[in-house]
Amino acid sequence: MVTDDNAVLIGGPRDGATVNAGDAVVVEFEIDELLYRYTLSRRRLTTGGHAYLVFDYDGETALNP
Repeated sequence: MVTDDNAVLIGGPRDGATVNAGDAVVVEFEIDELLYRYTLSRRRLTTGGHAYLVFDYDGETALNP
């Protein structure tokens, strides 16, 4: 399967997932009325001959506090 994923998420509810982050420095996901944030790190992860940007879990915020 070919994918355009260029980043891997570390920590939080999406730990280990790969995503297409484009050139973003922050990636956010809405899950169950919470906003989960991942921020770009300087690290890179190479696996299966593919190099991924690494986004670290930065926390969560309620959408409707």
